[in-house]
Amino acid sequence: MATMIYSKSSRNATTKALKNREAICFDKDGVLVDISELTLHNRKKGFEYVGREFAYDADTLYKLGGIGDKYNGGLHPIVSILAFERWHKKNGGTAESMSNVFRKLITSQNASEKLDEITTMYQADGDLELARKIYWWDNGKFFTSDESASYVKPIEGSKTALLQIHEILRGNVAIVTNAPVRTAVIRDLLVAGFSESDISKLTIICDAKKPSPEKINSTLKNFGVNPTKAAYVGDATIDTMAARNAGVFSTMVLSGMGTLEVLRREKPDVILQNVKSLSEILRA
Repeated sequence: MATMIYSKSSRNATTKALKNREAICFDKDGVLVDISELTLHNRKKGFEYVGREFAYDADTLYKLGGIGDKYNGGLHPIVSILAFERWHKKNGGTAESMSNVFRKLITSQNASEKLDEITTMYQADGDLELARKIYWWDNGKFFTSDESASYVKPIEGSKTALLQIHEILRGNVAIVTNAPVRTAVIRDLLVAGFSESDISKLTIICDAKKPSPEKINSTLKNFGVNPTKAAYVGDATIDTMAARNAGVFSTMVLSGMGTLEVLRREKPDVILQNVKSLSEILRA
């Protein structure tokens, strides 16, 4: 039986709504592929580049990206980590306890608001420039390189599930991602087990700039599908926001950035365990 973790309506109503979808758009990272180790490696290298240690594990760093729009990319999450470390030290924290304290913070209720407050109070004048140097390394120099592919992992069952959904919806399936470089998206899909033939069947839209709904809506227009008959599948609060802005059924999964506590706060239409769960519902 498919794992439906949370639904805004009754389970039966949510199941019926999902089965009535005529098109579904998917995020890539955290939904179809696992880039948590890649994200960690990049960030560690960026911190090393500026002569600083990085104390956090892959899952903790990945979950940071799931707590809100501003933490999903760019300079802000780096600045927030620098401010958090200053706050942690100011409050008597040790280097050994820093990672655990940070994880508890970002997996707590109101994580975004708490980290916002710490960042506002403890950001230093030089943090933004330091963040630019770190970001240049991990997003500009390494993230799209051939070497970085070795850190990308498949999410079990996602490839088969996506292809099953593609067949059910007669091709009205798209990957709509904030990732800016199409070749890197295709590289990640190949690592996740998709064949070149599989990828050729998929509509792939990059640089979506979520939570903007523009790329989701334009994709649906090309499919000839009204947003009220479509869904967006993601793993972070930014995806719930994008789905809501686009007027589509917001379907979140727990295989990526967002924790259940964080995702529930945004009140998506449904939270599933993974894409495999969605396929099972559609095929039942």
